[in-house]
Amino acid sequence: TTDDYCTQNKSLISSDDNDILSKKSLIENKDFFRIYPNPTTGNFILELLNDEAGQNIIVEVYTMLGSKLIVEELSADKLYQFDLTQFNPGIYLIKVIQGNSYGVEKLIRQ
Repeated sequence: TTDDYCTQNKSLISSDDNDILSKKSLIENKDFFRIYPNPTTGNFILELLNDEAGQNIIVEVYTMLGSKLIVEELSADKLYQFDLTQFNPGIYLIKVIQGNSYGVEKLIRQ
């Protein structure tokens, strides 16, 4: 049997339906922001392309393994500057949330 060879504990997956239902529903919208230059040496600009002026945004930066490096809530504007020079070169995911919309873009840090 496989139990003779497996030393890892069996997995258990659990979820709380109340927690899932209480989360805000977000709609994916890939066209409401852009990031440049991409690739970058560390500094980049995030530009909002939509007309939802006045709404704050949340910007999250993740590694490709899913580790969250940065979370910032920023006041409404069109352009934002970010500095990733303290992080190693690689590919990062930039997630932007505004209102009930969100988008994710890959950023290459050289």
